[in-house]
Amino acid sequence: MAAPRGSAGSTVYRDLRDDIVFGRLGAGGRLKLEQLRARYQTGTNTLREALARLSVEGFVEAEDQKGFRVADTSRTNLSELSRMRALVECDGLRRSIEAGGLEWEGRVVAAMHKLRAIEERDDTKSHDFLSAWTNYDYEFHRALISDCGSQLQLRTHRGLFDQFRRYVYVEVSNHGFRGRELCEEHDGVGIAALDRDADRATELLAAHLSFYVERQKVREDEAAADAREPVD
Repeated sequence: MAAPRGSAGSTVYRDLRDDIVFGRLGAGGRLKLEQLRARYQTGTNTLREALARLSVEGFVEAEDQKGFRVADTSRTNLSELSRMRALVECDGLRRSIEAGGLEWEGRVVAAMHKLRAIEERDDTKSHDFLSAWTNYDYEFHRALISDCGSQLQLRTHRGLFDQFRRYVYVEVSNHGFRGRELCEEHDGVGIAALDRDADRATELLAAHLSFYVERQKVREDEAAADAREPVD
Protein backbone atom coordinates (compact mmCIF):
# COMPACT_ATOMS: atom_id res chain seq x y z
CA MET A 1 0.00 0.00 0.00
CA ALA A 2 1.21 3.47 -0.83
CA ALA A 3 2.13 5.82 1.97
CA PRO A 4 -0.53 8.33 3.03
CA ARG A 5 -0.56 11.30 0.66
CA GLY A 6 1.63 14.29 1.44
CA SER A 7 4.05 15.03 4.21
CA ALA A 8 1.30 15.44 6.83
CA GLY A 9 -0.01 11.94 6.13
CA SER A 10 3.49 10.47 6.28
CA THR A 11 4.13 12.18 9.61
CA VAL A 12 0.88 10.90 11.12
CA TYR A 13 1.66 7.39 9.90
CA ARG A 14 5.14 7.47 11.45
CA ASP A 15 3.90 8.95 14.73
CA LEU A 16 1.12 6.38 15.05
CA ARG A 17 3.49 3.55 14.21
CA ASP A 18 6.05 4.75 16.75
CA ASP A 19 3.40 5.09 19.46
CA ILE A 20 2.35 1.49 18.87
CA VAL A 21 5.90 0.11 18.66
CA PHE A 22 6.98 1.98 21.81
CA GLY A 23 3.87 0.89 23.70
CA ARG A 24 2.39 4.36 24.14
CA LEU A 25 -0.76 2.96 22.50
CA GLY A 26 -1.34 -0.32 24.31
CA ALA A 27 -2.04 -3.67 22.68
CA GLY A 28 -5.73 -4.28 22.11
CA GLY A 29 -6.70 -0.67 22.74
CA ARG A 30 -9.46 0.95 20.68
CA LEU A 31 -8.30 3.68 18.32
CA LYS A 32 -11.06 6.26 18.35
CA LEU A 33 -10.83 8.73 15.51
CA GLU A 34 -11.89 11.77 17.53
CA GLN A 35 -9.21 11.11 20.13
CA LEU A 36 -6.61 10.44 17.44
CA ARG A 37 -7.54 13.64 15.62
CA ALA A 38 -6.82 15.62 18.78
CA ARG A 39 -3.67 13.66 19.57
CA TYR A 40 -2.09 14.03 16.12
CA GLN A 41 -3.71 17.29 15.07
CA THR A 42 -4.90 15.96 11.74
CA GLY A 43 -8.03 15.14 9.76
CA THR A 44 -10.14 12.00 9.60
CA ASN A 45 -9.17 11.03 6.04
CA THR A 46 -5.45 11.28 6.83
CA LEU A 47 -5.94 9.13 9.92
CA ARG A 48 -7.91 6.51 8.02
CA GLU A 49 -5.17 6.24 5.41
CA ALA A 50 -2.50 5.83 8.07
CA LEU A 51 -4.59 3.27 9.98
CA ALA A 52 -5.28 1.31 6.79
CA ARG A 53 -1.55 1.09 6.07
CA LEU A 54 -0.80 0.05 9.64
CA SER A 55 -3.50 -2.61 9.34
CA VAL A 56 -1.78 -4.10 6.29
CA GLU A 57 1.51 -4.09 8.23
CA GLY A 58 -0.04 -5.90 11.21
CA PHE A 59 0.14 -3.12 13.79
CA VAL A 60 -3.58 -2.31 13.70
CA GLU A 61 -6.66 -4.48 13.30
CA ALA A 62 -9.80 -3.27 11.55
CA GLU A 63 -13.04 -4.26 13.27
CA ASP A 64 -16.24 -4.62 11.22
CA GLN A 65 -18.32 -1.49 11.72
CA LYS A 66 -16.31 -0.68 14.86
CA GLY A 67 -13.24 1.11 13.55
CA PHE A 68 -9.71 0.14 14.52
CA ARG A 69 -7.76 -1.14 17.50
CA VAL A 70 -4.10 -1.80 18.23
CA ALA A 71 -3.18 -5.38 17.33
CA ASP A 72 -3.02 -7.70 20.32
CA THR A 73 0.19 -9.32 21.49
CA SER A 74 0.50 -12.98 22.44
CA ARG A 75 3.09 -15.64 23.09
CA THR A 76 2.02 -17.37 19.87
CA ASN A 77 2.58 -14.21 17.86
CA LEU A 78 5.94 -13.63 19.53
CA SER A 79 6.99 -17.19 18.71
CA GLU A 80 6.00 -16.71 15.08
CA LEU A 81 7.87 -13.41 14.84
CA SER A 82 10.96 -14.92 16.45
CA ARG A 83 10.89 -17.88 14.07
CA MET A 84 10.40 -15.70 11.01
CA ARG A 85 13.16 -13.30 12.06
CA ALA A 86 15.50 -16.25 12.52
CA LEU A 87 14.65 -17.57 9.04
CA VAL A 88 15.09 -14.20 7.34
CA GLU A 89 18.14 -13.02 9.28
CA CYS A 90 20.08 -16.26 9.48
CA ASP A 91 19.71 -16.80 5.74
CA GLY A 92 20.58 -13.15 5.07
CA LEU A 93 23.60 -13.34 7.36
CA ARG A 94 24.91 -16.51 5.74
CA ARG A 95 24.53 -14.99 2.27
CA SER A 96 26.19 -11.75 3.38
CA ILE A 97 29.14 -13.62 4.91
CA GLU A 98 29.59 -15.41 1.59
CA ALA A 99 29.19 -12.34 -0.64
CA GLY A 100 30.16 -9.38 1.54
CA GLY A 101 33.40 -7.49 0.99
CA LEU A 102 35.19 -4.69 2.82
CA GLU A 103 32.20 -2.36 2.60
CA TRP A 104 30.02 -4.96 4.33
CA GLU A 105 32.66 -5.52 7.01
CA GLY A 106 32.87 -1.78 7.56
CA ARG A 107 29.11 -1.51 8.06
CA VAL A 108 29.13 -4.34 10.58
CA VAL A 109 32.08 -2.92 12.53
CA ALA A 110 30.58 0.59 12.65
CA ALA A 111 27.18 -0.73 13.73
CA MET A 112 28.77 -2.92 16.43
CA HIS A 113 30.69 0.04 17.81
CA LYS A 114 27.63 2.28 18.11
CA LEU A 115 25.42 -0.45 19.54
CA ARG A 116 28.02 -1.46 22.13
CA ALA A 117 28.47 2.16 23.21
CA ILE A 118 24.77 2.71 23.84
CA GLU A 119 24.12 -0.67 25.47
CA GLU A 120 26.90 0.02 27.95
CA ARG A 121 25.10 3.27 28.93
CA ASP A 122 21.92 1.43 30.02
CA ASP A 123 19.80 4.55 30.58
CA THR A 124 16.28 3.22 30.06
CA LYS A 125 14.64 6.06 31.99
CA SER A 126 15.32 8.28 28.98
CA HIS A 127 13.03 8.02 25.95
CA ASP A 128 15.90 9.35 23.83
CA PHE A 129 18.01 6.40 24.99
CA LEU A 130 15.38 3.83 23.99
CA SER A 131 14.85 5.52 20.63
CA ALA A 132 18.59 5.65 19.91
CA TRP A 133 19.05 2.05 21.07
CA THR A 134 16.27 0.91 18.74
CA ASN A 135 17.90 2.70 15.81
CA TYR A 136 21.37 1.29 16.55
CA ASP A 137 20.00 -2.20 17.18
CA TYR A 138 18.22 -2.12 13.82
CA GLU A 139 21.33 -0.73 12.13
CA PHE A 140 23.39 -3.63 13.47
CA HIS A 141 20.95 -6.35 12.42
CA ARG A 142 20.48 -4.66 9.06
CA ALA A 143 24.25 -4.43 8.54
CA LEU A 144 24.64 -8.16 9.19
CA ILE A 145 22.30 -9.05 6.32
CA SER A 146 22.93 -6.02 4.11
CA ASP A 147 24.77 -8.00 1.39
CA CYS A 148 22.18 -10.79 1.17
CA GLY A 149 21.33 -9.70 -2.38
CA SER A 150 17.56 -9.34 -1.87
CA GLN A 151 15.69 -6.07 -1.39
CA LEU A 152 12.54 -8.06 -0.61
CA GLN A 153 14.37 -9.85 2.19
CA LEU A 154 15.57 -6.53 3.61
CA ARG A 155 12.07 -5.01 3.49
CA THR A 156 10.59 -8.10 5.14
CA HIS A 157 13.22 -7.90 7.85
CA ARG A 158 12.31 -4.28 8.61
CA GLY A 159 8.66 -5.16 9.18
CA LEU A 160 9.50 -8.16 11.35
CA PHE A 161 11.97 -6.11 13.38
CA ASP A 162 9.37 -3.45 14.21
CA GLN A 163 6.70 -6.01 15.08
CA PHE A 164 9.18 -7.82 17.32
CA ARG A 165 10.19 -4.53 18.96
CA ARG A 166 6.75 -4.22 20.59
CA TYR A 167 7.57 -7.26 22.73
CA VAL A 168 11.06 -5.98 23.53
CA TYR A 169 9.61 -2.78 25.02
CA VAL A 170 7.18 -4.76 27.17
CA GLU A 171 10.13 -6.79 28.49
CA VAL A 172 12.22 -3.69 29.14
CA SER A 173 9.33 -1.86 30.84
CA ASN A 174 8.41 -4.76 33.10
CA HIS A 175 11.73 -6.45 33.78
CA GLY A 176 14.54 -4.02 32.97
CA PHE A 177 17.16 -3.64 30.28
CA ARG A 178 19.72 -6.42 29.99
CA GLY A 179 22.39 -4.22 28.47
CA ARG A 180 25.48 -6.27 29.36
CA GLU A 181 23.93 -9.52 28.12
CA LEU A 182 22.80 -7.85 24.90
CA CYS A 183 26.23 -6.39 24.36
CA GLU A 184 27.85 -9.82 24.72
CA GLU A 185 25.30 -11.46 22.40
CA HIS A 186 25.65 -8.82 19.71
CA ASP A 187 29.44 -8.85 19.91
CA GLY A 188 29.45 -12.63 19.65
CA VAL A 189 27.36 -12.58 16.48
CA GLY A 190 29.34 -9.71 14.95
CA ILE A 191 32.75 -11.21 15.66
CA ALA A 192 31.75 -14.61 14.25
CA ALA A 193 30.37 -12.88 11.13
CA LEU A 194 33.57 -10.90 10.61
CA ASP A 195 35.54 -14.12 11.06
CA ARG A 196 33.43 -15.54 8.20
CA ASP A 197 32.23 -18.36 10.43
CA ALA A 198 28.69 -18.63 9.07
CA ASP A 199 27.72 -21.67 11.16
CA ARG A 200 28.78 -20.05 14.43
CA ALA A 201 27.33 -16.64 13.53
CA THR A 202 23.92 -18.01 12.59
CA GLU A 203 23.83 -20.27 15.66
CA LEU A 204 24.47 -17.30 17.94
CA LEU A 205 21.99 -15.11 16.06
CA ALA A 206 19.23 -17.71 16.34
CA ALA A 207 19.85 -18.05 20.09
CA HIS A 208 19.79 -14.26 20.47
CA LEU A 209 16.45 -13.99 18.65
CA SER A 210 14.84 -16.76 20.70
CA PHE A 211 15.61 -15.14 24.08
CA TYR A 212 12.30 -13.33 24.57
CA VAL A 213 10.26 -16.40 23.63
CA GLU A 214 12.17 -18.57 26.10
CA ARG A 215 11.96 -15.90 28.83
CA GLN A 216 8.19 -15.56 28.39
CA LYS A 217 7.71 -19.33 28.49
CA VAL A 218 9.68 -19.58 31.73
CA ARG A 219 7.64 -16.83 33.35
CA GLU A 220 4.34 -18.37 32.28
CA ASP A 221 5.43 -21.79 33.57
CA GLU A 222 6.48 -20.23 36.89
CA ALA A 223 3.16 -18.41 37.18
CA ALA A 224 1.27 -21.64 36.48
CA ALA A 225 3.32 -23.49 39.10
CA ASP A 226 2.64 -20.77 41.67
CA ALA A 227 -1.09 -21.00 40.94
CA ARG A 228 -1.00 -24.73 41.68
CA GLU A 229 0.73 -24.24 45.04
CA PRO A 230 -1.61 -25.14 47.93
CA VAL A 231 -2.68 -22.24 50.12
CA ASP A 232 -1.99 -22.74 53.85
